[in-house]
Amino acid sequence: MTNTKSKKKKGDEKESNTPPSSSALIICRNKHWRYISSFHGPWLQLPPEVLESLAHSNYQAPRPRPIDPAVLYDLVKIRKLIDDATNLAVRAASGIASSAVLKDGGLLGGSAAGVLGLGIAGGGPAPRLSRERKHRMRELATQKLAKAYKLDEIAASVATMQSASSLEEVANLVLARNPDDPDAKYVHFFHEKIPSRMLAKCTSLKPLDDVISERPAEGAPLRTRAVTKGFKDDFIGAVQDLTHALSISRPRSLHDLGMEVATGGGSSSGGGSSGSPRRTEEEDQPSSLEAQLLFHRASTYLTIACQNIEATLTPKANAPAVPEEVAQAEASKREAAKKAVRTNAKRALRDYIKFLSTFDYTPGLPPETAEEFMRSVEREVNKTSDLNPGSTRSDTKKFLEILYRQTGTGGYQSHTHQQHTSMNNLPPSALLPQPPVYQVSALFTSPQPSTLPPYPSASLTTTNGSTRTSTPNGIPKTSTSSALTAAAAAFLADGGEAITYHPLLTDALHSLLLCHVLIQTPAKEILRHAHMVARLARICDGYPIFLSPAPQLSTWEALCSPAPLPGTPPSPVGDGDVSLELERAAAALVGGGRVMHQHAPPVQPKRWAQEDGGKEYPISTDRAAVVSRWVKEGVRKERERLAVATLAKNSAHANGSGTGSPTTPTTPVVEGVEEMQA
Repeated sequence: MTNTKSKKKKGDEKESNTPPSSSALIICRNKHWRYISSFHGPWLQLPPEVLESLAHSNYQAPRPRPIDPAVLYDLVKIRKLIDDATNLAVRAASGIASSAVLKDGGLLGGSAAGVLGLGIAGGGPAPRLSRERKHRMRELATQKLAKAYKLDEIAASVATMQSASSLEEVANLVLARNPDDPDAKYVHFFHEKIPSRMLAKCTSLKPLDDVISERPAEGAPLRTRAVTKGFKDDFIGAVQDLTHALSISRPRSLHDLGMEVATGGGSSSGGGSSGSPRRTEEEDQPSSLEAQLLFHRASTYLTIACQNIEATLTPKANAPAVPEEVAQAEASKREAAKKAVRTNAKRALRDYIKFLSTFDYTPGLPPETAEEFMRSVEREVNKTSDLNPGSTRSDTKKFLEILYRQTGTGGYQSHTHQQHTSMNNLPPSALLPQPPVYQVSALFTSPQPSTLPPYPSASLTTTNGSTRTSTPNGIPKTSTSSALTAAAAAFLADGGEAITYHPLLTDALHSLLLCHVLIQTPAKEILRHAHMVARLARICDGYPIFLSPAPQLSTWEALCSPAPLPGTPPSPVGDGDVSLELERAAAALVGGGRVMHQHAPPVQPKRWAQEDGGKEYPISTDRAAVVSRWVKEGVRKERERLAVATLAKNSAHANGSGTGSPTTPTTPVVEGVEEMQA
């Protein structure tokens, strides 16, 4: 106890150098963690067994899986670990030996008396705990919390915020008796209370240094220290920690681990839709650690690149003159800074591309396949004279029969086992082909896959959350308005564009565009990548696990906004002039979101997951401002170069034949950037 008090006194002396105001909010350190808003969602309230079943179903689903399996499996483990830790911490605080009281009358909705051990469990008073037993329970709770934070510190931070307040002190109580416990040090680092918005000033790296020294083979503490160094503006040190963590912790990636499940597991698991999904053992489940490290390192590289932009800018025209040797030294520094910008932006782009390679995308079924499927449905409707158009049950049964003949599997998973077995005698005919599936990273290569539908189209229509165009990829109109054709259209909508969801995916996609801007990729290629980011952002949906991330602003929101709910009539983007909207969106991206459209887009219904997203994100940031200056400086330099080239060409022309009219040279880079710049 004396040791703990002395540590607290030292911390007070450290904070006295920059004393917070008396009204400063004192909160746990983990509440300062970045991206915690991206991990909010129903997974925090779902029963653990339901969440685990969803994780198995998701892992065994065909590609692209709805949710990144590595993240979803980590959420299952984190929920279990934190629920168990909460149970242990509350029991230790109340002195209750058995968890029966908590389950029957405590944490799950019972009386407060039960939690405090004042009730009766099993016909008599609950046995009391000794001091040593309480300490052991707290040690076990701390070990579980440490494991949760090592899996994913962002998700674990969000989960602990929803748990009992006794979790906040459990690691500190363990340290009071065992100051060298590495798990307690690691957990207390997250739970230690500091003044709000003062993480950099009120955080020492020593606890993390001790944990890393004690367990040098673990990558998670290095990840935590790297993130903390980022708060302290030590980005070089953060990159070093993340690189070291990647070198020592290389878990098998999702694509190495789960391709056989994605290709063959869908049909095998779908054979009996009434049964629960096949369980995947923990050692066979993918890990998200490598993706976390890549994302954080990419973000750090991008920050370093942006920090060097200021040093690349040339002095203003009215700046005072300096000696020639000073001017040369400053010019040399500017060139070194430019090299640093491009080098770090390329490194960030490399890591973002590798991060995106974990996720899959499909453009959906080709339009001609969808049309043929709808025609087959219409033929069946017309052939069956006794089909009652008003009978939903009859229509649904007929549709299932058609679907079985088309797919040859009967694996339309949302229907009952009885419906499935009643169709076992139907002979399969032409198989409905599987849509192509690509790694998301492949969408940003040159050339892009040839099977992608054009984006954006002249009129964006949406069906069931999947972006589609009226022509040529829209679902064809039919002359039949029965529930059968409606079911067929819904089935095709489910087979539309889709992407594997990850809470940090949209941030990575937009950061990838910033990397291309800093590298000074040709503007037409940047615009092509911007179209792709908008295409993917529109269909990025974490339902029913996550709330949606922060929405975009300005005209960029019109391109990236989630598709409306089913049944909403199609509406044009922004003003209706898609080409104009694209130019404005590109300008908004490069200019930090400050270019606003003249006419607001039509009001569209929001998904349930949009309601609470994006409250923490500002309209513009310092990073956006410096990136915009970098673009403008690049345009100015290109114009100067072209002016010199024009002058040289004119001079050569005057000294030559003297005939003809000189032309002013131009480049696609200048033409494109001038269109895109804010």
